[in-house]
Amino acid sequence: MGLQVRISYRKNRINAIILLEVIEMCDVEVRGLEELEEFDIRIPCRHNPKLEELVEKVNRNNELKTLWMVQNVNAVDRKGYSDHGPVHMQIVANISLKLGRMLFEQGVDSSLVKNYKGFEKEDAEIVLFLASIMHDLGMSIHRYHHEKNSLFLAKDIIDELLEGLYGECKSKVIRSEVLHAIYSHRSNGEPLTVEAGIVRVADALDMEKGRSKITFENGSIDIHSVSAAAVDEVVLDTGESDKVEVLIKMNNSAGIFQVTGLLKKKLENSGIEEHISIKAKIDSRDGAQILEELNLE
Repeated sequence: MGLQVRISYRKNRINAIILLEVIEMCDVEVRGLEELEEFDIRIPCRHNPKLEELVEKVNRNNELKTLWMVQNVNAVDRKGYSDHGPVHMQIVANISLKLGRMLFEQGVDSSLVKNYKGFEKEDAEIVLFLASIMHDLGMSIHRYHHEKNSLFLAKDIIDELLEGLYGECKSKVIRSEVLHAIYSHRSNGEPLTVEAGIVRVADALDMEKGRSKITFENGSIDIHSVSAAAVDEVVLDTGESDKVEVLIKMNNSAGIFQVTGLLKKKLENSGIEEHISIKAKIDSRDGAQILEELNLE
């Protein structure tokens, strides 16, 4: 049996299940400034001291936390979109790291390691983490072109967070790789690195029904929120094949939109599509369903 990672979001609680070990991530709904100060990003650093130190710096950075709150106000309260705040940042960061580690362990080369001397896979994890938690910063300004707006907001924060972890030259390489991944995370982007492709796909994999909970409560009901409500669970598994297998468990066929309308677009031209297989299983609770299974290879 391969390594299995399950990311679940239930009632503002995030759990990462890694080899049957449960790590509680977040127990509060993050809305106000006081709650933000108490909110800490938690990820499995897996013997990566630089990543561990970086996470500590992030959790002390109130500018970043404030931008997460503002971007979510624009997304949820003003546009009626699903969660784009700190909880989404944490989920995407966890998925990115898990997916990246799985791919690296299966022999997929990190672009950072391949293209530059002096870097290791642990440094690629720094890129994945920073890009994941900053990819939507531009939403604090506006939804439109938010990937571009994220770049100038993230630049100085990245420099501040990397200070003391790398020398000047290496930190600028890391910063460039992070900014590239942020810019490329939209479905019409063009990821040129494995790391950018991973972040783009991880963003789309945050599709479970907990993400649309606030949207429903605010009265915004559309195909995005309805389809997300149909997704019960997303499971990543190395399985027996040479691909990372993504299993999406649904309670309703409406969830297919999350796969064919959103995830498929993010996976195509991501640069990692040949290393990932997608399977959606529908288990309708009332027994009525349009189809039982969908496969994307």
